[in-house]
Amino acid sequence: MSFVSSGDMKIQSILFAALGAAGLTATMPLAAKPVQQLEASYGMAAAVAGEARLGEARFVQLWTDDPDTFSSHWSSGELPDGVTSHRARRGEMLKMYIAIDGCQRDRRGICMLQGTFQLRRPDGSPDGDPIIFTAWQGKAPPKGQLALSGANIGAFIGDDDPAGDYTASLTITDAVSRQSGTSTVTLTFTD
Repeated sequence: MSFVSSGDMKIQSILFAALGAAGLTATMPLAAKPVQQLEASYGMAAAVAGEARLGEARFVQLWTDDPDTFSSHWSSGELPDGVTSHRARRGEMLKMYIAIDGCQRDRRGICMLQGTFQLRRPDGSPDGDPIIFTAWQGKAPPKGQLALSGANIGAFIGDDDPAGDYTASLTITDAVSRQSGTSTVTLTFTD
C-alpha cells in the first residue's frame, strides 16, 4: 500500500501483483463475470458512466464505498449489487476496481494493459501527478467476460480539501494493439 499526496488530497494506490512463472509481475483477476450480467445488474448508467473501449476490448471503472462486500460478492460469483457508489463523505474512501473485457493477445497468448489514473479537483486542476500502473499482464481474460484487474485505486478528501465533484480519469493502453481508451467518472465528496 502506498500513499501519493499532492496538496492535501490523498490518493491511496493499492496495486496487488503476483509474480509470474517467468519472473514477470502479473496482475490476476479475482473472477470473471459475463458482460450482459453486469449490464443487467447495473443498467446502462454504470456502463456509460465508467466504460471505455480499446477497439473490440473494453473496460469499466467500478467505484465502491464498501470494498470488502464488493470483493466478497465478486469472488463468490455474485454480482456486487448495491455496493457501487460515486459518493462519499469527507474522510471516507471510495475504491475503484477495473473490470476488463478482452485485450489483444501477443503470439504467446499474453496481453498487457497499462493504466494511467488522474484525479482532478472541483476547480479542474490536477490533484497530484498521474498514477501509472500495470492494469493487466498475463493470460487474456475470455472475450465477453468481465475480469477484475488486480490494480485498485482508492480516493478520499482530507480536512483541507474542498468538497465537491472530482473527476477520475482512467486511460488504459493495450501494449499489444497500441490502442488506448479513456473512461471518466465524477466522484462527489461531501462534508
